[in-house]
Amino acid sequence: MIPFTAKLFASMLAVLLISLLFHAPIIAPRKPANLLSHLPQSSGEPNFRVELHSLTEHGPQIVLTNLSEEPLTACFLRISFWTKEKPSGIFWDAFIQNVPPIAKDADVSMPLRPVIGKRYPDKFEVAAAVWADGTTSGSPDELKRIFSIRAHRAAQLDRIITLAQTGLQQEWTREQYLDALAQASSVSSEAYALKSTLEANPNLDTKPRTRQRTIQTMLDYYTRQHDALRQSKPDFQLFMNRT
Repeated sequence: MIPFTAKLFASMLAVLLISLLFHAPIIAPRKPANLLSHLPQSSGEPNFRVELHSLTEHGPQIVLTNLSEEPLTACFLRISFWTKEKPSGIFWDAFIQNVPPIAKDADVSMPLRPVIGKRYPDKFEVAAAVWADGTTSGSPDELKRIFSIRAHRAAQLDRIITLAQTGLQQEWTREQYLDALAQASSVSSEAYALKSTLEANPNLDTKPRTRQRTIQTMLDYYTRQHDALRQSKPDFQLFMNRT
């Protein structure tokens, strides 16, 4: 067998991390610190605590703490101003960003990118939330947004998994993989990671066993993400069909 080279392993590891580039938030228990002297209003929802931490090494952060006994898997945080500006929002989903759900009393830090000339938001509201047991709360429209993103993500994973499986079964060359990726109807972070790995390692043309192992490693990674998403609660396909 032809062993992985250090260069190939480093390249695979780097491109696999590309699929996680959703600016993944930081999830951890924390001690409250560096709060604004005037905290924006939260929704008052007993399942959450929302705070604005203005002085952190990563800049202003909105910190959402899960106070429910059940782990939180997704939420949409609506950000409002007392002026008549259109509210904005931040979407977070453990299955989309490939991070653990937020356990009771743990939190997630979401970067707040201030706009020059504008003040901080006056109100934060958890407009929709989903827990690990399938419980949901909030606006039907925002819940539909969460589940439509999950459905889209599942479809992307289905396509790249099918492509990789076909290539392994038919023992495609590196060029055949690249041609198939170029003809794909949609672009995903997974497809980009696979394409980048193949482009960065032209020596895979002469090392079929190494090429097969490389594709299999990435296929296993995508399959784990796919299975976790498909097993998430509630069933997002059923929810989409009802709305």
